[in-house]
Amino acid sequence: MKSRWLSGFLSCGLAAGFAAELQTGDSGNPFRFGLTTRMFRGINENDGRAAIKVYIESVGQERGIALKSMPTFDDVQDVGKALRSGELDAASVTTEEYLRISGDVASVHIFDDPRRVDPGEAFVVLIHRGSAVTNLAELKGGLLMEYDNLRTSLARMWLDVQLLEQGLPRAGNFFGKVTLESKLSTVVLPVFFGKAQACLVTHRGFETMVELNPQVGKNLRVLAASPSFVVTVMCFGPKANPMDKATILDGIQRLHEQPRGQQLLTIFQGGNRIVEYPASFLERAEKLRKRHTELLEKASVGGALPTEGGR
Repeated sequence: MKSRWLSGFLSCGLAAGFAAELQTGDSGNPFRFGLTTRMFRGINENDGRAAIKVYIESVGQERGIALKSMPTFDDVQDVGKALRSGELDAASVTTEEYLRISGDVASVHIFDDPRRVDPGEAFVVLIHRGSAVTNLAELKGGLLMEYDNLRTSLARMWLDVQLLEQGLPRAGNFFGKVTLESKLSTVVLPVFFGKAQACLVTHRGFETMVELNPQVGKNLRVLAASPSFVVTVMCFGPKANPMDKATILDGIQRLHEQPRGQQLLTIFQGGNRIVEYPASFLERAEKLRKRHTELLEKASVGGALPTEGGR
């Protein structure tokens, strides 16, 4: 599973759980790059730091970039303020976080494997094939196992929208209990063995479990599925030096041209290169956030909206 979570970092460019200060050869000025602690979700922090340190240094060898570590940000609002003020030039964050600070961002960039028609992740609610449940409403009061990973930052929002559109409470109040786990098997197997009514995971995560154990595919079925959403992005602040920005973006896409970079992509990405996708792929996530806000406002007008549990 190590290559699976590392591919999540590499697919969004310079994304991992640490912040770095980059000295570029184009302008001679420090290029300040940050990340949020959310980018650590579901992975080993030390492994993440080490992997991306090697990644950035490999880009730096070709691009004249020196690395200096900096702290991460716990609150994405602090990232937004730092981008706006020029304290940071760029940052990698989850899409859910980006949607909260988009007004502080001058440009946003999406990187992923070019073999994917639609970059990002799709989410699925799985139940046991022997269950009589035919729709989400029939899961009321049950136990939901939720995959807690940087690739699932929009999963709960998507599920909330499905429930709210049916006039039901959000997931944290609808289910009797929501248990978050960072290990995929710990999320899926309780449903497989009948210990939980449903689980919320990525579609690719489900496919991985089926590959490892075909019985999972035979015993579980998809009750609800989402379209694909971009889940991580790299964004630049309004005061970022254009030449430095171009150097960084070009270096990311040319990683495959370096022997060391090609090796990293082969091991961690599972592909030969990463490319930039149009920012328009974010529109689906933006519409999801807008719909989520609308439904919550509608629910609050109809009565007191209870504080959601499970998160």
